[in-house]
Amino acid sequence: MNPSILIAISQWAVKNFQLGESLKEVGTEVLQKCLWNPLKNKIIKYFNSDREANEFIEQISITEASNIKKPERDVEDLYEELKGEIPTIDLFNAIVAFFNENQELIKRTNLNNGIVNNDNIAYYQTAENIYNNKGIQNITIYPKEGK
Repeated sequence: MNPSILIAISQWAVKNFQLGESLKEVGTEVLQKCLWNPLKNKIIKYFNSDREANEFIEQISITEASNIKKPERDVEDLYEELKGEIPTIDLFNAIVAFFNENQELIKRTNLNNGIVNNDNIAYYQTAENIYNNKGIQNITIYPKEGK
């Protein structure tokens, strides 16, 4: 299974610009919480409204990449599907620049993997009790693959 278009772009940027960290499979809720607004602010000029930009970001976050080696083609196809016109390469370049300029945000997003909000934690290994300053939190335990 291929990664999402957004992750494919991140991986491409790491490979071609020697960035420190690529976005990992963190889940749509984590992406929405951590990345969608900053990314929208970077690419909003390529859209007619916040709604259009948000829809595009959501789609690149959930749509499986077809062109991992050339993710700009997936960006072009999705943009054309949503807006009915072909974008300039500047949109793809802006997304790549976002990953380059926000390496700390990418690292924090990757660390948030599994944390949905302050009250619910999806924890991807065995857990006993997880405490924080609010006491025991709700825990969803997913078994490790292969067990």
